[in-house]
Amino acid sequence: EIRFCDWSSDVCSSDLLGLDTIEALIFGFCLSIASTIVLLRMLEDQGLPASPAGQLAMCWLVVQDLTAVFVVVAMPIVSQQASGSFDGHALLRAIGIKSAELSLFAIIMLVVGRRILPAFLVFIARAKSRELFSLGVFAFALGIAFAAHKVFGATFALGAFVAGLVLNEAELSHRAAEDLTPLRDAFAVLFFVSVGMLFDPHILVTQTWTVLAVLGLVLIGNGGAAYLMATIMKVPLAHKLVLASGLAQIGEFSFLISGFGLSLGLVSDQTYILITAGALLAIALNPVLQKSAQLIARWRQAPPPAADLAESA
Repeated sequence: EIRFCDWSSDVCSSDLLGLDTIEALIFGFCLSIASTIVLLRMLEDQGLPASPAGQLAMCWLVVQDLTAVFVVVAMPIVSQQASGSFDGHALLRAIGIKSAELSLFAIIMLVVGRRILPAFLVFIARAKSRELFSLGVFAFALGIAFAAHKVFGATFALGAFVAGLVLNEAELSHRAAEDLTPLRDAFAVLFFVSVGMLFDPHILVTQTWTVLAVLGLVLIGNGGAAYLMATIMKVPLAHKLVLASGLAQIGEFSFLISGFGLSLGLVSDQTYILITAGALLAIALNPVLQKSAQLIARWRQAPPPAADLAESA
């Protein structure tokens, strides 16, 4: 439970972890952002990217990415409250400007990019060089992600996602996806290695119950919210379980926001370590949750035994 009060007050804190209001809000937000890498990997392994659960998961991830952008924009302004210069109008103005910039980026990419980029891929493919084609697609995706970040203030992940939407309109999109699969897997490995390097195993001994509480919030909170959303959307049970288990984790955006908050002085070292521990444990347990979800779905959908059918007849 968090006691809300004046943001400039030093006595406002969380009853459980001793966090002030701003840090508690950042902490809660970091525990609610699922990892795109983990979820997409799970959907592809099970052949579900085009399923209702996969499409719903993608929408969920896009909304999270957009929300993370606004949180990153708001954090420097909120950090000014420490010096007593917090301005709510400046925060709203910054969010409005960011909304306009992201809208302009989306319009440019979906209107102009859809006409230019497919022709660009065809032009490269005429060289009949697999290496040149892969390099061109990779350079194009990185260029859009970099431009989205530098010009429009979006995250690299959001810029790369929009680049993927535009590339999907091209006739050679399937070939591009096949060529970039090894590179995507290599980046996924680097992500998990970096997560492991951020983890401090000592916290499992010194703050065992706190880490378990954080892990429980991630698994139950995120998984339960995803299951409820899928229920409202009337998604089949098997897909609901897959979606809930896949979203019961946190990842890269949690590290981004918590690390940015740490640099601004909004998040303490202890909170950052707890977020890292919760993320790593949730990612490690995610395959177990996915297997359990598949077993439950098969059990619920299994036909009744022959004896039961005869008795009911």
